[in-house]
Amino acid sequence: MFSIVNFVVPAIAGLSMIWWAITLFIEGSIFWGVLVLLIGTPIAIGIAGWAAPYLLFLGIITTIIWGVIKLFGADVSFGGVWDTIWLVITILVLAGIAFMVLNSLIRALFGGEKNWFSRHLNWTYVFSYLLWFVLNAREGIIASWLSLVAAVLWLVISGWVIKRKGRSLWWILLSIIGSLLWLTNKIDDVLEDRVKKF
Repeated sequence: MFSIVNFVVPAIAGLSMIWWAITLFIEGSIFWGVLVLLIGTPIAIGIAGWAAPYLLFLGIITTIIWGVIKLFGADVSFGGVWDTIWLVITILVLAGIAFMVLNSLIRALFGGEKNWFSRHLNWTYVFSYLLWFVLNAREGIIASWLSLVAAVLWLVISGWVIKRKGRSLWWILLSIIGSLLWLTNKIDDVLEDRVKKF
């Protein structure tokens, strides 16, 4: 069964890309048709070959859940169950990524660990600003509280970035109207490690 799925899924992906290229050729878009045919088809076949076992497992789980729901008399389509499972998987993956990023950020801020955030100070500042910007774009009472939390987090991260660059915290006043990205590092990492040892 697995060998059949491992053949059929990449074959369907490859044939669908070839069909898309033929459709583009018929519409007169030669460049995009060649691009889809020569680049899109191998990429689609490769991704489908990698994802075939996972799609088989998800298909079996979806069929079982759909069958149980149908046994209890609910009128739910197979596509609805499939979409719900994909939504749950997407939420779990995004929550896992957010947890790992926040865990790494907290260890860099409060634990002194040298990780991505402490090596890329400008990107850390941009990340905190974008987090504040996204949470500030909402309306409502919960959004205003989230905006306040994000603003405090942005100020804490900005202060941490300024201190890691070896600058005075007075620079944080300028970060409200400007950017910290143009500040250069006054503390070299090697010098900082030597200072911490003494």
